[in-house]
Formats: sequence, structure tokens, C-alpha cells
Amino acid sequence: MKLIIMILATLMVAAGAYGEDVGSNIEIQATTYADGVLLEVSERDVGLKVIVSGPGKTLFEIKQSAANPVFVDIHHADNGPLSDGLYKYEAWPIPAIIISRAESSSMPDRNTLHGKTDPKISPFSGTFRIVNGTVIDPNIEEFDASTPGEDPK
Repeated sequence: MKLIIMILATLMVAAGAYGEDVGSNIEIQATTYADGVLLEVSERDVGLKVIVSGPGKTLFEIKQSAANPVFVDIHHADNGPLSDGLYKYEAWPIPAIIISRAESSSMPDRNTLHGKTDPKISPFSGTFRIVNGTVIDPNIEEFDASTPGEDPK
């Protein structure tokens, strides 16, 4: 009997240690395209919540389930195409939560998971600019229009 209790206690401690580590190494990658921004998460069982804000009180949210990327499409936003201007996005990873039967039975309300789904990491944020209905790639270098060999001064 003592052996069973000791094994159960060890498993509970191990599960708690695993649960605290979830979300510590999650990475989000953003790729800019002419018609939007693609946000991908590095972990398989992690979803994304993305909030986009911009000019003219533009504010909308996109949620995607685990293992699916989020595409912020500038032509099909909530209220139609996005207008020209600078937009900011914040992406929060939402890890999949596994709750044991013992935890579930001790919860006062099994439909509420306060504190279980909030990742303990900062959001991934960035910006994109729309000019003439196209997202401008921030990695493109702009060149001076002067002829080669001339001093632009």
C-alpha cells in the first residue's frame, strides 16, 4: 500500500514539473506576403490567438486551433479590406491543456479553467504596413534613385 502511494506521489510531482515547462520554448514565426502576414507556431499542440490593431479604430481577433497557422488576410478582414496604414499584431500561443481525472473531479466548475490556459510568456508582436492595398515587405532594401557613381549630396 505504501509503495502505491509513493508511486502516485512521484507521478503527481512529475506531472506538475511537466506542466510548468509547457510553453517555455514555444516560438512563433511571422512571414510577410503581399496580401497579409502568416504566423506559424513551432510546437504541434499549440494554438494561436492573434489581435490586430490599426488606423481608424481597426481592431480584430483571430483564433486558430493547434498546429494550424494564422493568416492575417488584408483583403478579407472582419469589416472588409484593410485601409492603408501601419498595423500592429500580437500573437499569444495557447498550449493544449491536459487535466487529470483527479484534478477534474476536484474542480468546483469543470467548464472553467481559470489560470490553466493562460501561457506564462509574453506575446509575439510585430507590425506591417499597407500601401496602395499591398503589404510592404520590411526586408526589401530601398535604393537611391541617383545614377551609379554619383555622390547623392
